[in-house]
Amino acid sequence: MALFSEFHQGNLHLNRLNFGTIILLPKKKDARVIQQYRSICLLNVSFKIFTKVATNRLTSIAQKIIRPTQTAFLPGRNIMEGAVILHETIHELHSKRRTA
Repeated sequence: MALFSEFHQGNLHLNRLNFGTIILLPKKKDARVIQQYRSICLLNVSFKIFTKVATNRLTSIAQKIIRPTQTAFLPGRNIMEGAVILHETIHELHSKRRTA
């Protein structure tokens, strides 16, 4: 809660929280060359909690603010909707052109 209190007071510097540590995990026992390691990035847990809470709060508002034509990056909307609508529109125009 102290984290959120600092944020609301304007005293929280998010760049202090937004960092990761890159760790090399061996893919096999007795790894000796770099190709035998897998890199992962460990993120700050506080920052992950903070961004999850902010995302949950913004998602409910975003559905009302962002136009329905924005078809990507929102729950319940699919990025392919725009491509499907474009395809259907082009198909309809071609069909009307043939009958005219």
